[in-house]
Amino acid sequence: MRHYTDNHEKLKVWRTAIHAEPDGTEVVLMDADTLVLGPLEDAFEKKFDIGWTWRPGRLPVNSGVVFVTCNDRSRAFMDAWVERDATLMQHRELANHGARKFGGANQASFMWLITHGKGQDIADCQDLMCKKWNNVDQTWCQFDDDTRILHIKGRLRDACLGKPKDPFFEAMKLMSVNGVEADIEMGKLAKIWREYDQMEVVS
Repeated sequence: MRHYTDNHEKLKVWRTAIHAEPDGTEVVLMDADTLVLGPLEDAFEKKFDIGWTWRPGRLPVNSGVVFVTCNDRSRAFMDAWVERDATLMQHRELANHGARKFGGANQASFMWLITHGKGQDIADCQDLMCKKWNNVDQTWCQFDDDTRILHIKGRLRDACLGKPKDPFFEAMKLMSVNGVEADIEMGKLAKIWREYDQMEVVS
Protein backbone atom coordinates (compact mmCIF):
# COMPACT_ATOMS: atom_id res chain seq x y z
CA MET A 1 0.00 0.00 0.00
CA ARG A 2 3.00 2.34 0.37
CA HIS A 3 3.14 2.96 -3.38
CA TYR A 4 -0.59 3.76 -3.42
CA THR A 5 -0.20 6.15 -0.49
CA ASP A 6 2.72 7.98 -2.08
CA ASN A 7 0.77 8.50 -5.30
CA HIS A 8 -2.26 9.67 -3.35
CA GLU A 9 -0.15 12.28 -1.56
CA LYS A 10 1.23 13.40 -4.93
CA LEU A 11 -2.32 13.72 -6.22
CA LYS A 12 -3.24 15.95 -3.29
CA VAL A 13 -0.23 18.18 -4.00
CA TRP A 14 -1.32 18.43 -7.62
CA ARG A 15 -4.83 19.42 -6.55
CA THR A 16 -3.46 22.13 -4.28
CA ALA A 17 -1.35 23.50 -7.14
CA ILE A 18 -4.36 23.72 -9.46
CA HIS A 19 -6.46 25.46 -6.81
CA ALA A 20 -3.68 28.01 -6.29
CA GLU A 21 -3.49 29.10 -9.94
CA PRO A 22 -5.76 31.78 -11.44
CA ASP A 23 -8.35 30.97 -14.09
CA GLY A 24 -6.91 30.39 -17.53
CA THR A 25 -3.49 29.28 -16.36
CA GLU A 26 -2.22 26.30 -18.33
CA VAL A 27 -0.44 23.76 -16.14
CA VAL A 28 1.30 20.48 -16.94
CA LEU A 29 1.43 18.10 -13.97
CA MET A 30 4.28 15.61 -14.39
CA ASP A 31 5.92 12.82 -12.45
CA ALA A 32 9.54 13.38 -11.48
CA ASP A 33 10.72 10.64 -13.86
CA THR A 34 9.80 12.59 -16.99
CA LEU A 35 12.06 14.40 -19.44
CA VAL A 36 10.72 17.40 -21.38
CA LEU A 37 12.15 17.39 -24.90
CA GLY A 38 10.16 20.17 -26.57
CA PRO A 39 7.52 22.87 -26.10
CA LEU A 40 4.29 21.85 -24.42
CA GLU A 41 2.00 24.81 -25.00
CA ASP A 42 0.56 23.55 -28.28
CA ALA A 43 -1.08 20.65 -26.42
CA PHE A 44 -3.57 23.24 -25.17
CA GLU A 45 -4.65 24.07 -28.73
CA LYS A 46 -7.13 21.21 -28.32
CA LYS A 47 -9.04 23.31 -25.76
CA PHE A 48 -9.88 21.27 -22.68
CA ASP A 49 -10.15 21.49 -18.92
CA ILE A 50 -8.27 18.21 -18.35
CA GLY A 51 -5.97 16.62 -20.91
CA TRP A 52 -4.96 13.04 -20.21
CA THR A 53 -2.68 10.70 -22.13
CA TRP A 54 -4.07 7.43 -23.43
CA ARG A 55 -1.85 4.52 -24.38
CA PRO A 56 -2.46 1.47 -26.54
CA GLY A 57 -2.78 -1.99 -25.07
CA ARG A 58 -4.11 -3.36 -21.81
CA LEU A 59 -3.50 -0.24 -19.71
CA PRO A 60 -5.47 2.66 -21.27
CA VAL A 61 -4.08 5.58 -19.29
CA ASN A 62 -0.88 6.85 -17.74
CA SER A 63 -1.62 9.62 -15.26
CA GLY A 64 2.03 10.58 -14.80
CA VAL A 65 1.40 13.54 -17.13
CA VAL A 66 -1.81 15.57 -16.92
CA PHE A 67 -2.54 18.83 -18.73
CA VAL A 68 -4.84 21.25 -16.93
CA THR A 69 -6.49 24.53 -17.86
CA CYS A 70 -7.21 26.05 -14.47
CA ASN A 71 -10.85 26.98 -13.88
CA ASP A 72 -13.73 25.93 -11.65
CA ARG A 73 -14.37 22.81 -13.77
CA SER A 74 -10.80 21.49 -13.64
CA ARG A 75 -10.60 22.23 -9.91
CA ALA A 76 -13.83 20.28 -9.37
CA PHE A 77 -12.39 17.40 -11.37
CA MET A 78 -9.21 17.36 -9.29
CA ASP A 79 -11.32 17.37 -6.11
CA ALA A 80 -13.36 14.42 -7.40
CA TRP A 81 -10.20 12.56 -8.41
CA VAL A 82 -8.65 12.94 -4.96
CA GLU A 83 -11.94 11.91 -3.32
CA ARG A 84 -12.26 8.76 -5.45
CA ASP A 85 -8.61 7.91 -4.86
CA ALA A 86 -9.10 8.31 -1.11
CA THR A 87 -11.97 5.81 -1.31
CA LEU A 88 -9.62 3.29 -2.91
CA MET A 89 -7.07 3.87 -0.15
CA GLN A 90 -9.68 2.75 2.38
CA HIS A 91 -10.36 -0.54 0.56
CA ARG A 92 -7.20 -2.54 -0.09
CA GLU A 93 -8.84 -5.17 -2.30
CA LEU A 94 -10.51 -2.50 -4.41
CA ALA A 95 -7.19 -0.66 -4.75
CA ASN A 96 -5.38 -3.86 -5.72
CA HIS A 97 -8.02 -4.70 -8.31
CA GLY A 98 -7.81 -1.21 -9.80
CA ALA A 99 -4.02 -1.33 -9.85
CA ARG A 100 -4.03 -4.65 -11.69
CA LYS A 101 -6.52 -3.39 -14.26
CA PHE A 102 -5.08 0.10 -14.84
CA GLY A 103 -1.47 -0.11 -13.65
CA GLY A 104 -1.96 1.98 -10.52
CA ALA A 105 -4.60 2.97 -7.99
CA ASN A 106 -4.72 6.64 -8.96
CA GLN A 107 -4.99 5.62 -12.63
CA ALA A 108 -7.90 3.38 -11.63
CA SER A 109 -9.60 6.25 -9.82
CA PHE A 110 -9.02 8.51 -12.84
CA MET A 111 -10.56 6.02 -15.27
CA TRP A 112 -13.47 5.37 -12.93
CA LEU A 113 -14.13 9.10 -12.90
CA ILE A 114 -13.97 9.28 -16.71
CA THR A 115 -16.11 6.21 -17.39
CA HIS A 116 -18.46 5.86 -14.41
CA GLY A 117 -18.11 8.91 -12.22
CA LYS A 118 -19.49 11.49 -14.66
CA GLY A 119 -16.08 13.07 -15.06
CA GLN A 120 -17.12 14.48 -18.42
CA ASP A 121 -20.05 16.21 -16.71
CA ILE A 122 -17.62 17.84 -14.30
CA ALA A 123 -15.05 18.99 -16.86
CA ASP A 124 -14.16 18.74 -20.53
CA CYS A 125 -11.64 15.88 -20.55
CA GLN A 126 -9.72 15.30 -23.77
CA ASP A 127 -7.34 12.45 -24.52
CA LEU A 128 -3.87 13.13 -25.91
CA MET A 129 -1.46 10.67 -27.54
CA CYS A 130 1.13 9.11 -25.27
CA LYS A 131 3.47 8.86 -28.25
CA LYS A 132 3.86 12.64 -28.26
CA TRP A 133 2.83 13.94 -24.87
CA ASN A 134 3.81 11.15 -22.45
CA ASN A 135 5.98 8.59 -24.20
CA VAL A 136 5.74 5.49 -21.99
CA ASP A 137 6.68 1.82 -22.27
CA GLN A 138 3.88 0.98 -24.72
CA THR A 139 4.97 3.80 -27.05
CA TRP A 140 8.76 3.91 -26.62
CA CYS A 141 9.02 2.13 -29.97
CA GLN A 142 7.19 5.11 -31.57
CA PHE A 143 9.57 7.71 -30.18
CA ASP A 144 10.51 10.35 -32.78
CA ASP A 145 11.49 14.02 -33.13
CA ASP A 146 7.90 15.08 -32.36
CA THR A 147 7.94 13.47 -28.89
CA ARG A 148 7.66 16.21 -26.26
CA ILE A 149 7.77 14.23 -23.00
CA LEU A 150 9.72 11.01 -22.42
CA HIS A 151 8.56 9.07 -19.37
CA ILE A 152 11.60 7.27 -17.94
CA LYS A 153 9.78 4.59 -15.98
CA GLY A 154 10.17 0.95 -15.09
CA ARG A 155 12.73 -0.90 -17.17
CA LEU A 156 13.94 2.23 -18.96
CA ARG A 157 14.65 3.88 -15.60
CA ASP A 158 16.74 0.88 -14.59
CA ALA A 159 18.66 1.11 -17.85
CA CYS A 160 19.30 4.84 -17.45
CA LEU A 161 20.47 4.50 -13.86
CA GLY A 162 22.62 1.45 -14.56
CA LYS A 163 20.58 -0.86 -12.37
CA PRO A 164 19.90 -3.94 -14.50
CA LYS A 165 17.46 -6.39 -13.00
CA ASP A 166 17.66 -9.11 -15.64
CA PRO A 167 19.99 -10.49 -18.34
CA PHE A 168 18.49 -8.03 -20.86
CA PHE A 169 20.06 -5.10 -19.01
CA GLU A 170 23.22 -6.95 -18.13
CA ALA A 171 23.82 -7.46 -21.85
CA MET A 172 23.06 -3.82 -22.58
CA LYS A 173 25.49 -2.74 -19.85
CA LEU A 174 28.26 -4.84 -21.37
CA MET A 175 27.58 -3.37 -24.80
CA SER A 176 27.84 0.13 -23.37
CA VAL A 177 31.14 -0.72 -21.67
CA ASN A 178 32.51 -1.82 -25.03
CA GLY A 179 31.41 1.48 -26.55
CA VAL A 180 28.61 -0.08 -28.58
CA GLU A 181 25.08 1.12 -27.92
CA ALA A 182 22.56 -1.70 -27.88
CA ASP A 183 20.68 -1.85 -31.16
CA ILE A 184 17.31 -1.51 -29.48
CA GLU A 185 14.91 1.35 -28.92
CA MET A 186 15.44 1.36 -25.18
CA GLY A 187 19.18 1.79 -25.65
CA LYS A 188 18.55 4.88 -27.77
CA LEU A 189 16.22 6.36 -25.16
CA ALA A 190 18.69 5.66 -22.36
CA LYS A 191 21.32 7.49 -24.38
CA ILE A 192 19.02 10.53 -24.71
CA TRP A 193 18.53 10.57 -20.94
CA ARG A 194 22.27 10.34 -20.31
CA GLU A 195 22.92 13.26 -22.68
CA TYR A 196 20.43 15.45 -20.82
CA ASP A 197 21.72 14.27 -17.46
CA GLN A 198 25.21 15.49 -18.35
CA MET A 199 24.12 18.95 -19.53
CA GLU A 200 25.08 21.94 -17.41
CA VAL A 201 22.21 23.70 -15.69
CA VAL A 202 22.21 27.41 -16.50
CA SER A 203 20.54 29.51 -13.81
